[in-house]
Amino acid sequence: MKRAAYDGKAVEFDMRQDQYRAGLREQVIMDRENPNYYTLKQHFDWILREDGKNQMDLGGGTKLFYLRSNKFIIPIDSAKVAANGSVPKGKEGRILKEIRFEIKRSYIMKSDLMILNLLKNFNWDRPVYFAVTIGQDFLGLEDYFQLEGLAYRLVPYKANATKPDIGEINTERMYNNMMTQFKWGNMEKPETYLDETNRNMIYNMRNNFARLANQLIREGKKDRAVEVLDKAAELMPDNKIPYNEYNIYMVDAYIEAGAYDKAAAMLARMRERVEQDINYFNQFSGNQAKQISYDKERATGKLDVYDQLERKLNLMKNTKDKPMPVDGSEASVQPDTMKADTVR
Repeated sequence: MKRAAYDGKAVEFDMRQDQYRAGLREQVIMDRENPNYYTLKQHFDWILREDGKNQMDLGGGTKLFYLRSNKFIIPIDSAKVAANGSVPKGKEGRILKEIRFEIKRSYIMKSDLMILNLLKNFNWDRPVYFAVTIGQDFLGLEDYFQLEGLAYRLVPYKANATKPDIGEINTERMYNNMMTQFKWGNMEKPETYLDETNRNMIYNMRNNFARLANQLIREGKKDRAVEVLDKAAELMPDNKIPYNEYNIYMVDAYIEAGAYDKAAAMLARMRERVEQDINYFNQFSGNQAKQISYDKERATGKLDVYDQLERKLNLMKNTKDKPMPVDGSEASVQPDTMKADTVR
C-alpha cells in the first residue's frame, strides 16, 4: 500500500518502518476514562514519541504503549470535500467541521493503528472504504458510512441509516455498482463450487441487494427496486445458494414494490424448506430431541416470520390501502430475531 500499484497511487502513511516493525506497538492500550477528544495528529504525536513517556509499565519488565484517550477527531476541509466529489450533490449542507468517534475498547492492535494512521494522512483527497464483510468492528466510524455496494465509504457528514443497519445508502452509486459494474464470477452456474466461506460472503450480497431495493422503494422507485431483487434472485438462485434469512427482506421488498407473485413464489420455497426441517426435527425424542431443540426452535421462529409475511402479502394484494412501510415502523415486518448473520 505504501507503493503505487496499477492505477492506484501510494497510500499515505507517515510511520517509519522502525516504528511498526514486528514486536513493536503490537497492542496499544487506550484510556477509556479520559473524556477528552484528540485529533489523530495529536494522538500520533504522542504515540510516536521516543522518550518513553507514552509507555505503561505493567510490571515484570513488560511495557506497553498507550494512548491518552479512546476518542478521536478527523478534521474536515468543507470546501475540499464539497468540490472533490466526497459529498453527493444536494448534501453539501450536511458537511461537518470534524468527525468525532470513539473506539469502545480499552486497546487497539497494530492493524487498527495503521488504519488510524491512514485516516490521519488521507486529508479527504481520495475515498476511504471499509468492506462490509469485515464484521462489526469499524473503529466507531459507523455513523459516518455511506453504502455504495459491498463497501462503506467514509463521508464527512452524519449518515441517515435505518437501524440496526450500517450506512446511509447512495442509491445512484449502489445501483450502478450492483447492477452494471460488478462482475459476479458465475456463482449461479451449477459447475461453480462454493464452499462455506463463499456462501457466507454471498449472504452479505443478498442482504445488500435487499437493502438497496428497500431504499429505492422509499424513494418511490419501485420498478428499479424490482429490477434489483430480480437480479439478486438470478445471481443467487435457491437451487445453488439456498434461500435463507436474508430472503425475508427480499420477500418484504417484493411485497412493498407490488410484485406479489414474485414475493409469493419466493416465500413458498422458503416455507417448504423450513417445514421440511421441522418434520425432520419432529422424528426425534428423548435426549436426541433435547440436543436439537435449539435448531427446532429457530425453525419454528422462521415459520412464524413467514406467517407474518404471508399475512402482509395477502392484505396488500386484496386491499387498496397505503402500503405498509419498510422503514422500521411497527407496521412493517421486522424479523429481528431472525438476523441472518447469526445463522450459519
